[in-house]
Amino acid sequence: MTISVGIGLAFVAMLCWGFGDFLIQKSTRKIGDWETLFVICAFGSLILLPFVWKDIPATFANNKGLWILLAGSAILFIAALLDFEALKKGKLAVVEPIWSFEVPASALLAFFILGEKVDLLQIVLIATLIFGLILVSFHKVRASFKKLLMEKGVILALFAAIVMGSANFFVG
Repeated sequence: MTISVGIGLAFVAMLCWGFGDFLIQKSTRKIGDWETLFVICAFGSLILLPFVWKDIPATFANNKGLWILLAGSAILFIAALLDFEALKKGKLAVVEPIWSFEVPASALLAFFILGEKVDLLQIVLIATLIFGLILVSFHKVRASFKKLLMEKGVILALFAAIVMGSANFFVG
């Protein structure tokens, strides 16, 4: 695969991700959080089942692996419900950039729990990501931080990002 094909496929994935989040927001507002999560999980399970069919018995044979899988699933379930509730209450343009705080949350957990070191370049990239997300969230130059926090779904989205970051850490 050439670099241009890879970039094109990454762009398609980005568009599909945005379209999916838009549909999730519409679905949660129309049918609810639990129902939307059930439909997404049922569809994903049916699509992915043929790829993992032969590995299912090995998962149940290893108790340690099963407990890790169950704990990761529980954290992801809570994070998904928080994400969906934030989408239900808030605007997609406000909630979506806040979710990216899961990257620093995962990095902080890896730093404090696993003792992983973050070098200067990684710190600069994470800080640039956060600064860019803050700029995207403010639609006016004079918009205040207090107004952003008062927007519907912001606090819930921030909490969801932290829980999703811990889910990323736990699954990783």
